Amino acid sequence: MDLFHPGFLMSLPRLIRFYLCALACLWGTALFAAEGDELYRGEVVVASRDDAAERTRAFTRGLEDVLLKLSGRADTLRNPAIRRQIQNTQPLVEGWTYRTRTVDGAEQIYLDITYFQPEIQRLLDSAGIPLWPANRPQTLVWLVRRDELGEPELADAALEPAVYQHLQEEAARRALPLRLPLLDLQDRLSLNAEQVWTMDAQALRAASQRYAGDSILALSLFRTLTGETYAKATYLFGERVLELENFEESETEFLDAAIALAAEELAGIFAVRMAPLVNDDGGGAFAIFEVQGVRGMADYAALLKYLNDLTVVNSVQVLQAEGDKLLLQVRNGGQLRQLMETLAFERRLVQQGEPLRTGQEIAVQYLWQGAP
Repeated sequence: MDLFHPGFLMSLPRLIRFYLCALACLWGTALFAAEGDELYRGEVVVASRDDAAERTRAFTRGLEDVLLKLSGRADTLRNPAIRRQIQNTQPLVEGWTYRTRTVDGAEQIYLDITYFQPEIQRLLDSAGIPLWPANRPQTLVWLVRRDELGEPELADAALEPAVYQHLQEEAARRALPLRLPLLDLQDRLSLNAEQVWTMDAQALRAASQRYAGDSILALSLFRTLTGETYAKATYLFGERVLELENFEESETEFLDAAIALAAEELAGIFAVRMAPLVNDDGGGAFAIFEVQGVRGMADYAALLKYLNDLTVVNSVQVLQAEGDKLLLQVRNGGQLRQLMETLAFERRLVQQGEPLRTGQEIAVQYLWQGAP
Protein backbone atom coordinates (compact mmCIF):
# COMPACT_ATOMS: atom_id res chain seq x y z
CA MET A 1 0.00 0.00 0.00
CA ASP A 2 1.27 3.48 -0.89
CA LEU A 3 1.65 5.68 2.19
CA PHE A 4 0.66 8.72 0.12
CA HIS A 5 -2.34 7.11 -1.57
CA PRO A 6 -5.32 9.53 -1.28
CA GLY A 7 -7.50 6.96 0.50
CA PHE A 8 -4.86 6.35 3.13
CA LEU A 9 -4.20 10.05 3.62
CA MET A 10 -7.87 10.88 4.08
CA SER A 11 -8.12 8.29 6.87
CA LEU A 12 -5.62 10.28 8.95
CA PRO A 13 -6.22 13.40 11.07
CA ARG A 14 -5.76 16.70 9.21
CA LEU A 15 -2.48 17.65 10.93
CA ILE A 16 -0.91 14.27 10.14
CA ARG A 17 -2.09 14.49 6.51
CA PHE A 18 -0.43 17.89 6.19
CA TYR A 19 2.81 16.63 7.74
CA LEU A 20 3.03 13.56 5.50
CA CYS A 21 2.36 15.57 2.36
CA ALA A 22 5.07 17.98 3.36
CA LEU A 23 7.46 15.09 3.88
CA ALA A 24 6.61 13.78 0.42
CA CYS A 25 7.64 17.08 -1.10
CA LEU A 26 10.87 17.18 0.88
CA TRP A 27 11.87 13.58 0.23
CA GLY A 28 11.34 13.85 -3.53
CA THR A 29 10.69 11.11 -6.03
CA ALA A 30 14.01 9.27 -5.73
CA LEU A 31 13.09 7.78 -2.37
CA PHE A 32 9.84 6.39 -3.73
CA ALA A 33 11.25 4.89 -6.93
CA ALA A 34 10.58 1.15 -6.86
CA GLU A 35 13.65 -0.45 -5.39
CA GLY A 36 13.04 -3.62 -7.35
CA ASP A 37 12.69 -2.08 -10.83
CA GLU A 38 15.83 -3.88 -12.03
CA LEU A 39 14.23 -7.20 -11.15
CA TYR A 40 11.69 -6.66 -13.92
CA ARG A 41 14.28 -5.97 -16.62
CA GLY A 42 15.95 -8.50 -18.89
CA GLU A 43 18.92 -8.02 -21.19
CA VAL A 44 19.45 -10.43 -24.07
CA VAL A 45 22.22 -10.59 -26.67
CA VAL A 46 20.84 -10.46 -30.24
CA ALA A 47 22.39 -10.55 -33.69
CA SER A 48 20.23 -7.89 -35.35
CA ARG A 49 18.04 -4.89 -34.63
CA ASP A 50 15.63 -5.76 -37.44
CA ASP A 51 14.74 -9.43 -36.89
CA ALA A 52 11.22 -9.53 -35.38
CA ALA A 53 11.33 -13.30 -34.82
CA GLU A 54 14.61 -12.99 -32.94
CA ARG A 55 13.11 -10.18 -30.86
CA THR A 56 10.19 -12.43 -29.89
CA ARG A 57 12.59 -15.16 -28.83
CA ALA A 58 14.53 -12.58 -26.81
CA PHE A 59 11.31 -11.60 -25.00
CA THR A 60 11.03 -15.22 -23.86
CA ARG A 61 14.65 -15.47 -22.71
CA GLY A 62 14.36 -12.15 -20.92
CA LEU A 63 11.20 -13.28 -19.14
CA GLU A 64 12.93 -16.46 -17.99
CA ASP A 65 15.72 -14.32 -16.52
CA VAL A 66 13.23 -12.07 -14.74
CA LEU A 67 11.30 -14.99 -13.26
CA LEU A 68 14.54 -16.53 -11.99
CA LYS A 69 15.46 -13.27 -10.25
CA LEU A 70 12.00 -12.75 -8.76
CA SER A 71 11.58 -16.28 -7.43
CA GLY A 72 15.20 -17.18 -6.73
CA ARG A 73 14.48 -20.73 -7.92
CA ALA A 74 15.40 -22.46 -11.18
CA ASP A 75 12.42 -24.84 -10.93
CA THR A 76 10.12 -21.83 -11.45
CA LEU A 77 10.70 -22.22 -15.18
CA ARG A 78 9.36 -25.79 -15.07
CA ASN A 79 6.02 -24.74 -13.56
CA PRO A 80 3.20 -25.60 -16.05
CA ALA A 81 1.52 -22.18 -15.72
CA ILE A 82 4.84 -20.45 -16.32
CA ARG A 83 5.62 -22.64 -19.34
CA ARG A 84 2.26 -21.78 -20.90
CA GLN A 85 2.78 -18.04 -20.45
CA ILE A 86 6.31 -18.16 -21.83
CA GLN A 87 4.81 -19.18 -25.15
CA ASN A 88 3.18 -15.73 -25.33
CA THR A 89 5.31 -13.06 -23.69
CA GLN A 90 4.16 -10.03 -25.71
CA PRO A 91 1.37 -9.00 -23.24
CA LEU A 92 3.92 -8.90 -20.42
CA VAL A 93 6.37 -6.58 -22.20
CA GLU A 94 6.13 -2.95 -21.11
CA GLY A 95 8.90 -1.65 -23.35
CA TRP A 96 12.14 -2.53 -25.08
CA THR A 97 15.14 -0.87 -26.66
CA TYR A 98 18.34 -1.89 -28.43
CA ARG A 99 21.74 -0.99 -27.03
CA THR A 100 25.23 -1.47 -28.38
CA ARG A 101 28.29 -2.10 -26.22
CA THR A 102 31.88 -2.99 -26.96
CA VAL A 103 32.85 -6.35 -25.47
CA ASP A 104 36.41 -7.64 -25.93
CA GLY A 105 36.96 -5.17 -28.73
CA ALA A 106 33.83 -6.11 -30.68
CA GLU A 107 30.43 -4.42 -30.81
CA GLN A 108 27.62 -6.43 -29.27
CA ILE A 109 23.88 -5.69 -29.62
CA TYR A 110 21.64 -6.11 -26.57
CA LEU A 111 17.88 -6.00 -26.36
CA ASP A 112 16.92 -4.30 -23.07
CA ILE A 113 13.39 -5.40 -22.08
CA THR A 114 11.14 -4.09 -19.31
CA TYR A 115 8.19 -6.20 -18.15
CA PHE A 116 4.94 -5.06 -16.50
CA GLN A 117 5.36 -5.52 -12.76
CA PRO A 118 1.66 -6.15 -11.95
CA GLU A 119 1.34 -8.71 -14.75
CA ILE A 120 4.49 -10.57 -13.70
CA GLN A 121 3.33 -10.62 -10.08
CA ARG A 122 -0.07 -11.87 -11.19
CA LEU A 123 1.61 -14.62 -13.21
CA LEU A 124 3.68 -15.77 -10.22
CA ASP A 125 0.62 -15.69 -7.99
CA SER A 126 -1.50 -17.72 -10.43
CA ALA A 127 1.31 -20.29 -10.64
CA GLY A 128 1.52 -20.48 -6.82
CA ILE A 129 5.11 -19.22 -6.81
CA PRO A 130 6.16 -16.87 -3.97
CA LEU A 131 7.86 -13.57 -4.82
CA TRP A 132 11.29 -12.85 -3.34
CA PRO A 133 11.18 -9.12 -2.42
CA ALA A 134 13.85 -6.75 -3.72
CA ASN A 135 15.32 -5.95 -0.29
CA ARG A 136 17.74 -8.86 -0.04
CA PRO A 137 20.58 -9.59 2.37
CA GLN A 138 24.14 -9.48 1.13
CA THR A 139 25.94 -12.80 1.12
CA LEU A 140 29.52 -12.64 2.39
CA VAL A 141 31.87 -14.92 0.44
CA TRP A 142 34.96 -16.51 1.97
CA LEU A 143 37.19 -18.42 -0.46
CA VAL A 144 40.16 -20.68 0.28
CA ARG A 145 42.24 -22.45 -2.35
CA ARG A 146 44.83 -25.20 -2.22
CA ASP A 147 46.85 -27.31 -4.65
CA GLU A 148 48.73 -30.55 -4.18
CA LEU A 149 51.97 -28.77 -3.39
CA GLY A 150 50.77 -26.03 -1.04
CA GLU A 151 48.91 -25.10 2.10
CA PRO A 152 45.38 -23.62 2.18
CA GLU A 153 45.36 -19.93 1.28
CA LEU A 154 42.65 -17.30 1.68
CA ALA A 155 42.01 -15.93 -1.79
CA ASP A 156 40.73 -12.53 -2.84
CA ALA A 157 39.66 -11.32 -6.29
CA ALA A 158 43.28 -10.60 -7.23
CA LEU A 159 44.33 -14.20 -6.58
CA GLU A 160 41.24 -15.79 -8.13
CA PRO A 161 39.85 -13.29 -10.69
CA ALA A 162 38.08 -15.88 -12.84
CA VAL A 163 36.36 -17.48 -9.85
CA TYR A 164 35.13 -14.19 -8.44
CA GLN A 165 34.00 -12.92 -11.83
CA HIS A 166 31.97 -16.08 -12.38
CA LEU A 167 30.48 -15.85 -8.89
CA GLN A 168 29.41 -12.24 -9.50
CA GLU A 169 27.88 -13.06 -12.87
CA GLU A 170 25.93 -16.04 -11.56
CA ALA A 171 24.80 -14.10 -8.48
CA ALA A 172 23.59 -11.29 -10.75
CA ARG A 173 21.44 -13.80 -12.65
CA ARG A 174 19.55 -14.43 -9.41
CA ALA A 175 19.82 -10.85 -8.10
CA LEU A 176 21.76 -12.16 -5.10
CA PRO A 177 23.94 -9.36 -3.66
CA LEU A 178 27.45 -10.56 -2.84
CA ARG A 179 30.01 -8.99 -0.53
CA LEU A 180 33.71 -9.77 -0.31
CA PRO A 181 35.72 -9.55 2.90
CA LEU A 182 38.62 -7.11 3.07
CA LEU A 183 41.05 -9.86 4.03
CA ASP A 184 42.97 -7.26 5.99
CA LEU A 185 44.90 -7.84 9.21
CA GLN A 186 41.70 -7.96 11.29
CA ASP A 187 40.18 -10.61 9.04
CA ARG A 188 43.34 -12.71 9.05
CA LEU A 189 43.62 -12.53 12.83
CA SER A 190 40.01 -13.61 13.32
CA LEU A 191 39.89 -16.28 10.59
CA ASN A 192 42.66 -18.35 9.04
CA ALA A 193 42.71 -20.41 5.87
CA GLU A 194 42.58 -23.71 7.75
CA GLN A 195 39.32 -22.70 9.47
CA VAL A 196 37.72 -21.94 6.11
CA TRP A 197 39.16 -25.14 4.65
CA THR A 198 37.57 -27.21 7.42
CA MET A 199 34.37 -25.12 7.24
CA ASP A 200 34.51 -24.11 10.91
CA ALA A 201 31.02 -22.59 11.24
CA GLN A 202 31.71 -20.93 14.58
CA ALA A 203 34.87 -19.21 13.29
CA LEU A 204 33.14 -18.14 10.06
CA ARG A 205 30.25 -16.56 11.97
CA ALA A 206 32.61 -14.77 14.36
CA ALA A 207 34.77 -13.34 11.57
CA SER A 208 31.70 -12.24 9.62
CA GLN A 209 30.24 -10.18 12.46
CA ARG A 210 32.21 -7.07 11.44
CA TYR A 211 30.32 -7.16 8.13
CA ALA A 212 26.93 -7.68 9.80
CA GLY A 213 26.94 -10.87 7.76
CA ASP A 214 23.97 -13.13 8.46
CA SER A 215 24.28 -14.78 5.04
CA ILE A 216 27.68 -16.46 4.65
CA LEU A 217 29.00 -18.61 1.80
CA ALA A 218 32.35 -20.37 2.38
CA LEU A 219 34.05 -22.05 -0.59
CA SER A 220 37.09 -24.31 -0.70
CA LEU A 221 38.84 -25.30 -3.94
CA PHE A 222 41.43 -28.06 -4.21
CA ARG A 223 43.15 -28.33 -7.59
CA THR A 224 45.24 -31.31 -8.61
CA LEU A 225 48.32 -31.11 -10.82
CA THR A 226 46.33 -32.80 -13.59
CA GLY A 227 43.77 -30.00 -13.61
CA GLU A 228 40.96 -31.67 -11.67
CA THR A 229 39.09 -29.77 -8.97
CA TYR A 230 37.59 -30.94 -5.71
CA ALA A 231 35.36 -28.30 -4.15
CA LYS A 232 33.15 -27.84 -1.13
CA ALA A 233 30.71 -25.11 -0.08
CA THR A 234 29.07 -24.36 3.25
CA TYR A 235 26.22 -21.89 3.46
CA LEU A 236 25.29 -20.32 6.82
CA PHE A 237 22.21 -18.26 7.62
CA GLY A 238 21.21 -17.87 11.24
CA GLU A 239 21.33 -21.39 12.67
CA ARG A 240 20.97 -23.00 9.25
CA VAL A 241 23.96 -24.90 7.85
CA LEU A 242 23.85 -26.28 4.29
CA GLU A 243 26.70 -28.11 2.56
CA LEU A 244 27.62 -28.92 -1.02
CA GLU A 245 30.47 -31.08 -2.34
CA ASN A 246 31.78 -31.47 -5.86
CA PHE A 247 33.77 -34.42 -7.25
CA GLU A 248 32.75 -34.74 -10.90
CA GLU A 249 31.34 -31.42 -12.09
CA SER A 250 33.46 -28.64 -13.53
CA GLU A 251 34.55 -25.76 -11.33
CA THR A 252 32.07 -23.38 -12.96
CA GLU A 253 29.22 -25.85 -12.43
CA PHE A 254 30.18 -26.06 -8.77
CA LEU A 255 30.22 -22.25 -8.44
CA ASP A 256 26.78 -22.08 -10.10
CA ALA A 257 25.47 -24.68 -7.66
CA ALA A 258 26.93 -22.81 -4.67
CA ILE A 259 25.19 -19.56 -5.69
CA ALA A 260 21.95 -21.49 -6.27
CA LEU A 261 22.27 -23.01 -2.79
CA ALA A 262 22.42 -19.57 -1.16
CA ALA A 263 19.78 -17.95 -3.37
CA GLU A 264 17.22 -20.72 -3.02
CA GLU A 265 17.66 -20.90 0.75
CA LEU A 266 17.13 -17.14 1.12
CA ALA A 267 14.19 -17.20 -1.29
CA GLY A 268 12.65 -20.01 0.75
CA ILE A 269 12.89 -17.85 3.87
CA PHE A 270 11.86 -14.44 2.56
CA ALA A 271 9.69 -15.11 -0.52
CA VAL A 272 6.00 -14.31 -0.03
CA ARG A 273 2.82 -15.19 -1.87
CA MET A 274 1.15 -12.17 -3.37
CA ALA A 275 -2.36 -13.41 -2.59
CA PRO A 276 -3.20 -12.75 1.07
CA LEU A 277 -4.25 -15.39 3.53
CA VAL A 278 -7.89 -14.94 4.47
CA ASN A 279 -9.41 -14.76 7.95
CA ASP A 280 -13.07 -15.36 8.73
CA ASP A 281 -13.83 -11.71 8.01
CA GLY A 282 -12.38 -12.04 4.51
CA GLY A 283 -10.02 -9.14 5.11
CA GLY A 284 -6.69 -10.95 4.94
CA ALA A 285 -4.33 -12.23 7.62
CA PHE A 286 -3.26 -9.68 10.20
CA ALA A 287 -1.32 -9.21 13.41
CA ILE A 288 -1.35 -6.54 16.10
CA PHE A 289 1.96 -4.73 16.53
CA GLU A 290 2.63 -2.72 19.68
CA VAL A 291 5.52 -0.46 18.73
CA GLN A 292 7.42 1.60 21.29
CA GLY A 293 10.04 4.26 20.63
CA VAL A 294 7.95 6.34 18.20
CA ARG A 295 9.11 9.80 19.29
CA GLY A 296 7.42 12.50 17.28
CA MET A 297 5.93 12.92 13.84
CA ALA A 298 9.12 12.08 11.93
CA ASP A 299 9.26 8.64 13.58
CA TYR A 300 5.53 8.20 13.04
CA ALA A 301 5.79 8.90 9.31
CA ALA A 302 8.98 6.84 8.87
CA LEU A 303 7.52 3.81 10.65
CA LEU A 304 4.31 3.80 8.61
CA LYS A 305 6.19 4.27 5.36
CA TYR A 306 8.64 1.50 6.24
CA LEU A 307 5.89 -1.04 6.96
CA ASN A 308 3.76 -0.07 3.96
CA ASP A 309 6.77 -0.37 1.63
CA LEU A 310 7.39 -4.01 2.60
CA THR A 311 6.22 -6.39 -0.12
CA VAL A 312 4.86 -8.80 2.48
CA VAL A 313 2.58 -6.10 3.97
CA ASN A 314 -0.82 -5.34 2.41
CA SER A 315 -1.91 -2.53 4.72
CA VAL A 316 -1.26 -0.87 8.07
CA GLN A 317 -3.93 0.71 10.26
CA VAL A 318 -3.20 2.81 13.33
CA LEU A 319 -5.47 1.63 16.16
CA GLN A 320 -4.11 3.72 19.01
CA ALA A 321 -1.37 6.27 19.73
CA GLU A 322 -0.26 7.00 23.29
CA GLY A 323 3.02 8.66 24.21
CA ASP A 324 5.82 6.98 22.28
CA LYS A 325 3.73 3.86 21.63
CA LEU A 326 1.63 2.95 18.59
CA LEU A 327 -0.83 0.08 18.29
CA LEU A 328 -1.01 -1.10 14.67
CA GLN A 329 -3.07 -3.63 12.77
CA VAL A 330 -0.78 -5.05 10.07
CA ARG A 331 -2.35 -7.08 7.28
CA ASN A 332 0.18 -9.23 5.49
CA GLY A 333 0.21 -11.10 2.19
CA GLY A 334 2.02 -14.21 3.43
CA GLN A 335 2.84 -16.13 6.57
CA LEU A 336 3.39 -14.08 9.74
CA ARG A 337 6.70 -15.94 10.16
CA GLN A 338 7.95 -14.46 6.87
CA LEU A 339 7.03 -10.94 7.94
CA MET A 340 8.73 -11.37 11.31
CA GLU A 341 11.89 -12.78 9.71
CA THR A 342 11.99 -9.83 7.31
CA LEU A 343 11.74 -7.42 10.22
CA ALA A 344 14.40 -9.33 12.16
CA PHE A 345 16.75 -9.16 9.20
CA GLU A 346 16.37 -5.42 8.64
CA ARG A 347 16.59 -4.59 12.37
CA ARG A 348 14.57 -1.38 12.19
CA LEU A 349 11.92 -3.00 14.39
CA VAL A 350 13.41 -5.09 17.19
CA GLN A 351 11.11 -7.74 18.63
CA GLN A 352 10.52 -7.59 22.39
CA GLY A 353 9.52 -10.99 23.79
CA GLU A 354 7.53 -13.77 22.16
CA PRO A 355 4.31 -13.27 20.15
CA LEU A 356 1.11 -13.64 22.16
CA ARG A 357 -1.90 -15.42 20.69
CA THR A 358 -5.46 -14.76 21.85
CA GLY A 359 -7.88 -16.83 19.83
CA GLN A 360 -7.20 -15.94 16.17
CA GLU A 361 -5.35 -12.74 17.05
CA ILE A 362 -1.56 -12.55 17.32
CA ALA A 363 0.12 -9.64 19.11
CA VAL A 364 3.82 -8.79 18.88
CA GLN A 365 5.76 -6.09 20.71
CA TYR A 366 8.48 -4.15 18.89
CA LEU A 367 10.93 -1.35 19.58
CA TRP A 368 11.35 1.17 16.75
CA GLN A 369 15.00 1.90 15.97
CA GLY A 370 14.34 4.73 13.55
CA ALA A 371 15.88 5.36 10.15
CA PRO A 372 18.98 3.33 9.22
